[in-house]
This record gives sequence, structure tokens and C-alpha cells, in this order.
Amino acid sequence: MDIIILILNPIKHGKIIIPYCEPETYLQLQRFLIFLGGGLILFSFAGKSFIRFYRAVKLGKAFKSAPGALGNYYKGGFDNTMSRKEAALILGVREVADEKQIHTAHKRLMVINHPDAGGSTYIATKINEAKEKLISSASDAR
Repeated sequence: MDIIILILNPIKHGKIIIPYCEPETYLQLQRFLIFLGGGLILFSFAGKSFIRFYRAVKLGKAFKSAPGALGNYYKGGFDNTMSRKEAALILGVREVADEKQIHTAHKRLMVINHPDAGGSTYIATKINEAKEKLISSASDAR
């Protein structure tokens, strides 16, 4: 507690006499210390990133595109008539997925792509069509 009082009110405390400074001086010191701390944090993050990049360059992996780095996704366009395979790719499930998995994937995608939330009507239609295709084929298989 004495240290806090000494820092906040450094005029005279017990036997220690500290010269008085204007409050503006303390504000400048606080600003400098905050700026210095922020700079050290940024420097440490930049250094860590540089070390990771340097190791990747040494291993020869820095400039090769990793297929799973951004996630695997279906790179083709839509077919005229939707197949089970395309429907499964759209929903991100297996062709033999049960109805619960199909409904969960459909709900997850519709929350993101619903037209009322700013999504595309075309994409929402394709998601719905994929759900219907997989559910109808699953019920036909039974």
C-alpha cells in the first residue's frame, strides 16, 4: 500500500523525499509505458510469426499451397440435375448420412445462407434441393 501511495502522491512519505512533479509529467510517463507495452506485445507477435515462417521456408513448405489450409470445398459448379453425390458435397455430409445428420447440416448452412440474413436465394434453393434429394433417396433405400 505504501508503494501505491508513494507512486500516486510522491511528495513526502516517511523518511523518503521524492521531488514533486507536475501531474502532466506522470500522464506522459503512463502514456509512454502503455505505448511501450503495446509495442513489445506487437513485436513479440511479429517475432513469433517470423520464426514460424522461417521454419516453414527451411522445410520447404512456406510457398506450397496446403490443400487443407483453407478447408476442403467443392470446386465445381452445379449440375443441371442434382445427384446424391453433389447433394452430399453441398451439405458437407456423406451420401449415406442419416436424416438427423442431413437436417443438422441443412440447418447450419441455412443459418449462414438464408436470404433474410443477407444470403443468396440461389444458394439457399440449392441447399434445400440437396436436403430433399438426400432425404428422399434415404427413404427410397429403406
